[in-house]
Formats: sequence, C-alpha cells, structure tokens
Amino acid sequence: MEKIIHSFLLLHIAAGTFALLSGPMAIAFKHGGKVHRIAGKIFFYAMMTVAVSATVVGIAHKDYFLLIVAVFSAYLVSSGYRILYLKKLSKGQKPQVIDWVITAAMFAFSLLFISYGAYIALVFKNSFSIVLFTFGAISFGLVLKDKKIYTANNLEKNYWLYTHIIKMIAGNIAAFTAFLVVNIHFQPNFIVWILPSFIGGLVIRYYTTLYRKKLTKPEAKVEDLVQIEK
Repeated sequence: MEKIIHSFLLLHIAAGTFALLSGPMAIAFKHGGKVHRIAGKIFFYAMMTVAVSATVVGIAHKDYFLLIVAVFSAYLVSSGYRILYLKKLSKGQKPQVIDWVITAAMFAFSLLFISYGAYIALVFKNSFSIVLFTFGAISFGLVLKDKKIYTANNLEKNYWLYTHIIKMIAGNIAAFTAFLVVNIHFQPNFIVWILPSFIGGLVIRYYTTLYRKKLTKPEAKVEDLVQIEK
C-alpha cells in the first residue's frame, strides 16, 4: 500500500512541476493566443492531477495541508476553465449541473475551513487557524460570486474573461503556496501561506484593471484584445 501512496506522491510532484512552469507562461502570453492556450491546458490538467494525487496522499497520511491544496486547487482551475464555456449566461444560457456541483462542493469546504479554523484557534491557540480563515473566506467569496454569475439577470460585460483571469491566477497562487510551504520552513508559518496570496492578488488586480480600462472604451471589442476560440 505504501508503494502505491509513494507513486501518487511522485505523480503529485511531477504534476506540480508542470503546473509551476506552465501557469506563469499562460499568464504572460497573450490571452487566447496559441501559447496561452497550450500552456493553459497543460496547467489545467497538471493542477487537476495535483488535486487528485494530493487527495490520495493527504488522506493516507492525514495531511490536512495537502487536502486543503487539493480542494482549493480543484475548485479554482475547474471553475476557471468551465467559465470559458459559459460566455452567454447574459443571453439565456444556463450553467450545467457540473458547474453547480463544483460551486456547492467548494461552499461546503469553505464552511469546513472556517469552522475548523475557529476550533483550533479556540481550543489549541494554533496560528494555522489564520490560514484556514483566509482560505475559507476567499473560497466563500468566490462561491458567492459564482452564484451571482449563474443567477443574475444583469451581468457585467465580459464577466467570463474577468472570472477566468481571477480563477486561473488564483490557481497559480495555490500552486506556488504549496511549493513554498513544503520547501521553506519559516516561522510563523502562516506568513509563507499568505504571502503568495498577497502577491498574486496584485497580479489579479493588474490584469483585471488593465482589461477593464481597455474594454470600457466605446469602440473596444473583446475580440481585439483576446483571441476567442469559436
């Protein structure tokens, strides 16, 4: 059994390496371009492999860190990828069952993160509760945003583009957070957990602000800025 778990751990490391390399490449190249698409797909499948392998290893070794990474990563990249197929929600398109399942699962885990964070904070005075609160709050906020997108009558123009950017960069944040936590031992350890989110948040803000400014011009078309796959 231990050999099987070790194999999943090796798979996890390999997939994580691909994710760390392909994710920044997808961000750096023109959104929708050939390099972006190839790197983005590699990142998506690598992160989903990371999530599956982390779940197996995390359950086997009772490693809550890996489980958090698995759940959060799977939600971010799957919902970030799915939104590309939901560009016409403002024109009557309906989200599919899989979209609601992804969101509902993350909602349940966001409550679990927050409640377990409160438990270890009150009972054990453990600073790791800050990590759980942070990821729980971020997850809960993203879930509420999902619900709004899936049910709102009035959606922001190009909502799918901004959502895709936010989710996929957040997926990169998750990948780098995992890498740093495993390889850098710094006290208090919650700083290593939170720092990538802070830096990644600035990157998200940069790209969403950049596209919003360009797309608010009357003559601006999203097709002129982003290569959209038909």
